[in-house]
Amino acid sequence: MYKRQRVGPLVLESELRLKQGRFDDALAATRQAETELSEGGDRWQLRGLYFAWGKAWANEGDLNQAKEFFRREIELNPEALQPYAHLAFALALEGDGPSAGATLQEMTQTNPTPEAYATAVETLQAMKDERSAAALLRYALQQWPDSERLRDLQEP
Repeated sequence: MYKRQRVGPLVLESELRLKQGRFDDALAATRQAETELSEGGDRWQLRGLYFAWGKAWANEGDLNQAKEFFRREIELNPEALQPYAHLAFALALEGDGPSAGATLQEMTQTNPTPEAYATAVETLQAMKDERSAAALLRYALQQWPDSERLRDLQEP
């Protein structure tokens, strides 16, 4: 029981170490939390952990590992938008635009909210796909014309 109570602090430690640029420490805390949860417990406690791990792998330049952990985070926590955005960006960096687009589409279908569409638009913009970003923004604004978040993305 004690070990399972330590998972939350380990997740927090992993995220903190990642922000400090201490990637080895972040990965170590992540692995320890996962090991402790493997003995039983609610995997929901891991939410955010795989995303932190994915970012650490991406920062280390290992996009294959990063993509794997972004996918794990999406499976565990499909309401979280950033794992989708990071996965899509990693796919785009590898030249797999169709899979990147499919990932953003999955995000907006799973989370049909103005925030999800805004995140998708911003991701497309970061990928330098202005045409798709503009088309998606037009669609989203038709669905949620009162969304300040979406309106803020319009060009002045």
